[in-house]
Amino acid sequence: MLFLVFSLLSINVFTIGHKHETNTPQSVVNENNIYRFCGYSILVFIIMVPVSAKFKLFPYSTLTFEALSLLVFGIAWLIKGRALGDKGNWGQKVYGEDNKVNTESSFNK
Repeated sequence: MLFLVFSLLSINVFTIGHKHETNTPQSVVNENNIYRFCGYSILVFIIMVPVSAKFKLFPYSTLTFEALSLLVFGIAWLIKGRALGDKGNWGQKVYGEDNKVNTESSFNK
């Protein structure tokens, strides 16, 4: 149930408020695509837990798929919180912004 909530957060909630601008070209690696990829990956990993238990694919498969689910949700959370920065090429590709200066510098004072 927890991982289902993580998936819904990534797919639906994290993408709220992001407008689709047609005048600026978007990268394939923009933040909405990352959120959706992470959310759908969580769903796939959750589906793989009972499948791997039934067919005994490899030892500790439940632990592995749950850890992968947490990893991709953590990636989505870091992207949403802009913990990886939002300037330079990264900001242009992921967030569609052109921040030449460090936008977090006003908070570090």
